[in-house]
Amino acid sequence: SRNVLYVDSVLRNQFVSVFRGQLEPLYGPQDSALDKIFINQDRTTNILINEEGEISGIGVYKNDAVTEYGILKATEIKTLMLIKPSKNGTKGHARFLLDQIVSYSLAKE
Repeated sequence: SRNVLYVDSVLRNQFVSVFRGQLEPLYGPQDSALDKIFINQDRTTNILINEEGEISGIGVYKNDAVTEYGILKATEIKTLMLIKPSKNGTKGHARFLLDQIVSYSLAKE
């Protein structure tokens, strides 16, 4: 996977298009989230690229631990999604992104 801050403009534009296309119909405008992602304010964003050079998955999580619902030092997952799940869903991409988030969370302890 790659951190979205360190990709070329083509992948960056693809990321914005996919992110908006998937999330805005469900949650409304994503300008604030995208601003926080690209200034690396409080979250890390990893993307997976498939064999065709397209984004196949996105994982966004908060950098600082949160305490919610009685859980101490939790890592808040903001977004975890597969792009074209019928095509990319059997390749373990979602699990890979989730494993990265879990590894990050465990390393903070």
